[in-house]
Amino acid sequence: MLRSTRSIAAGLALALAMAVGSSVPAFAQEKPRVAVMNFANNSTWSWWGDKLGEAAADELVTQLLKQGRFTVIERSQLEAVLAEQRLGATGAVNASTAAQIGKVLGVQFILTGSITQFSVERTGGSIRAFGGIGASVSNAEAKLDVRLISTDTAEILVAAEGQ
Repeated sequence: MLRSTRSIAAGLALALAMAVGSSVPAFAQEKPRVAVMNFANNSTWSWWGDKLGEAAADELVTQLLKQGRFTVIERSQLEAVLAEQRLGATGAVNASTAAQIGKVLGVQFILTGSITQFSVERTGGSIRAFGGIGASVSNAEAKLDVRLISTDTAEILVAAEGQ
């Protein structure tokens, strides 16, 4: 499944690059700033609960960073970042190394979506002659729907799906 998730993430990252490339002026020197929000698990699979959405978002963040075409801004751990900034403001941390309040970057785009289908098929068996040694193979399939949203207008710029 990991290989498939990477392929989906890479394809979505490419679609994002094409969409963002058309909406960012040619004179802009900075890479587009994107935040990836946790995905919803809208599938009927509940074995891992909501962890599927977090895993999909994490994988997409990794693939976007690997491409090097985007500035990916952390949002899932924003409270931890803000807590560190508040700690620095208390004077408990050396002022020259303290995180500065008000330096969190805003984003131009939010990437969000959901897992609409997920399944795992396990096959295998055991051989009694060797003390019950067994083996199994798992095949997972997932379908993701992703939306790229402008933070200026709330317009959905791109909707894509991958399987």
